Amino acid sequence: MISFLKELFFLDDSVIVGVIDVDMNLNPESLDSILAHLFSDSDLAGIKVDAVETSVSSRSFVVSISISQNLPSSGNRLYVISEDELFAKYDDYKLPKPFSKSDHLEIDSLAKLDSVILYIERLEILPPTFFNGVGGNL
Repeated sequence: MISFLKELFFLDDSVIVGVIDVDMNLNPESLDSILAHLFSDSDLAGIKVDAVETSVSSRSFVVSISISQNLPSSGNRLYVISEDELFAKYDDYKLPKPFSKSDHLEIDSLAKLDSVILYIERLEILPPTFFNGVGGNL
């Protein structure tokens, strides 16, 4: 299972993604990591990041990335614009029976990005204009 920490993020947030995979505790004496693919409507190529196990043998992995509307995607930074959808994907290659060793399952999750500017503040408020009965200015 892969999921975003929240369903709605803002441009100044850190985006946290968690993955739970009970088959991926490859070394019970150290932290394991898995590869996750994060992308947005504005950057379909996105970034591939390592999610690290939260503690030894926890089978729970987490990654934190930053988002930017001014800088391109790179490392742990994803390019987005306001109101994008964010996507996280993880390919699970260690599936239980009845799957075969060559099978894999693509698991994904979705979150939404919104502007930090409130909707009411996005409106432009102009001074009132008054008209007479035939449409002329007063």
